[in-house]
Amino acid sequence: MLGPQIQRLRLEVLSLTADFTTNAKTERVELTMRGSGNEWKVVDVYLVGMISELATRRSEFLAILRSGGPSALIQQLHEQADRSLGGQSPSK
Repeated sequence: MLGPQIQRLRLEVLSLTADFTTNAKTERVELTMRGSGNEWKVVDVYLVGMISELATRRSEFLAILRSGGPSALIQQLHEQADRSLGGQSPSK
């Protein structure tokens, strides 16, 4: 990571921009974070020149909700979790 830039947008919102270099290619990533006390969480991820991850997921979720309702969204999220875990069921 090369020289992150931090900008406080509001008291509880922070924007962190950093360059990551892998395989001789540098990518700029922007993280939007929300904080409370000493705890900060990433709430959105942008690759420069790309749409936000949050907007992409929101659009995907709305399409699933419209076509199949809440149960379809829950099923889709379980399937994605299973794929991320290599076919293993997540602990409940």
